[in-house]
Amino acid sequence: MLSIDLYKILLLKNIKQYTGEEKMRKRAIGIFVCMMLLITATLAVAVNVDEIKPTSRGWSEKQKLLATDGSGDDRFGSSVDINGYDAIIGAYFDDVSTKNNAGSAYVFIYTGSSWTQQAKLTASDADNDDEFGISVSIDGDYAIVGAHKEDGSGTDRGAAYVFYRSGTTWTQQQKLTPGDTADNDFFGKSVSIDGEYAIVGCPGKNSNQGFSYIFKRTGTVWSQMTKVGATGSNKLGWSVSISMPCVIMGAYGTNSNTGAAHIYELQGSSWYGKGALTASDGVSADLFGISVSIDSDYAICGSPGHDLTYGGEGAAYIFEKPGTGWATMTETQKITASDNEGGDGFGQSVSVDGDGIFVAAPYEDGTGNARGAGYIFNRGSSSWSEAAKVIASDAANDDYFGWGVSISGNSAISGAYADDNTNGVDAGSAYIFEWTNQAPSTPTINGPTSGIPGTPYNYKFKSTDPDGDQVSYYVKWGDNTNTGWFGPFDSGVEQTKSHSWSSTGTYIIEAKAKDVHDAESGWGTLTVTIPKTKAMNMPFLRFLENYPTLYQIIKTILEK
Repeated sequence: MLSIDLYKILLLKNIKQYTGEEKMRKRAIGIFVCMMLLITATLAVAVNVDEIKPTSRGWSEKQKLLATDGSGDDRFGSSVDINGYDAIIGAYFDDVSTKNNAGSAYVFIYTGSSWTQQAKLTASDADNDDEFGISVSIDGDYAIVGAHKEDGSGTDRGAAYVFYRSGTTWTQQQKLTPGDTADNDFFGKSVSIDGEYAIVGCPGKNSNQGFSYIFKRTGTVWSQMTKVGATGSNKLGWSVSISMPCVIMGAYGTNSNTGAAHIYELQGSSWYGKGALTASDGVSADLFGISVSIDSDYAICGSPGHDLTYGGEGAAYIFEKPGTGWATMTETQKITASDNEGGDGFGQSVSVDGDGIFVAAPYEDGTGNARGAGYIFNRGSSSWSEAAKVIASDAANDDYFGWGVSISGNSAISGAYADDNTNGVDAGSAYIFEWTNQAPSTPTINGPTSGIPGTPYNYKFKSTDPDGDQVSYYVKWGDNTNTGWFGPFDSGVEQTKSHSWSSTGTYIIEAKAKDVHDAESGWGTLTVTIPKTKAMNMPFLRFLENYPTLYQIIKTILEK
């Protein structure tokens, strides 16, 4: 970690207070006698404060998870994955029976109110220093766990283990190894599973050129479909992710650790390389591709060594699948932490699911040293923006929160493998975060509170969404007419609608807002009085009707 002491730049929104003015308006009561009648028309006075939103923006820590049998130096939380109501957490230094650092993985399930441990997974042939749990992935009733230092018949050849859940019981279904296994392959350094397909990274293959292996399940049997790689790659397979029909593989060592990622796609029964992903501003030691994730038409690659201002702040690069399909390309968007500092390592771990992205900065200091942080980004209509920064509620120095992260819908998980807790020093932990949608604020309504029948008046409506979501408005004018829903618009931006009332009376304008998730605000109100047009009853103004030009001038003054 690059140690640099700097004052953080606090990104606070300016508090702006808008106060309407009471305007005194003059009404003419006669041109020939040069007399004017002063009438005060009171306008609605609106005070709006753009609230300073908390960094969570709807995300909050739901629960801290520990292994029920954890102990010091297990490194629980070094790898994590979450999928719906299931989560899996690796503890690759866990001692299994008499086997030191054999490793394990733990499955947690959400029961409706909390997350509870459902199973502990270990390899049927666990051995010393296998580091089972260095990588994990879960999808439905299937989980896969990597053991990149499993020796096999040599040294550090590696293996991956598939587990199946029947009811609440998990059992090992199969041990996976490549057909051309060799020493120092580190097969299993990364794993990912989607339905009946799985991919396993093998970054040490061919003297660190690196390859990945794709497996398919038929019934209860997993078979190797293919071995995929890229010419000129280095450490390919250090990270992998699968979202059928595509896989992505990171090769952070390519081009002097500048890094690259490669996408393959299943077409028919064969896998085809679709091109390389690179950063448009990549340089040596950026480590682009040390983490990767793909979901449907979006892929993200972490680059924790990327320099911004001070060095090693890190970045992540988002790629959107072109209309013609995946191909060799540079990023669609580059993202960084809003409060980045030198040595944070933003991008060490990444995850994408739907409209959400989770990026970790495990070396982020916070109020200490290497406490770690995670950043959640949401996709808008045209780009991704930072929606939240999350940290552990009990963050401590050298926890490395965010070493592994994963996001699934409204839930996210972050590991802190060096967390000291009741299980011991460096026992490790994981934190579940949940997003709860918050309704937008009740709209303010600005505009005239009195007027003349038949004359259109402009009214401004404004609502702020705590989560930064866009908002739509629904306005009732008090005369049995309404606007229907219109929008959406950016949060906190005034929208104008015009309305006129055909007859005299007192009307109550009502307005409410809703966000893109259909959460609705309360009703805002403004009372408007439409009196008779007294001026039109005055004899001298009736006289002026014989002089149209002069009449229109006086009428305009009266209506203001």
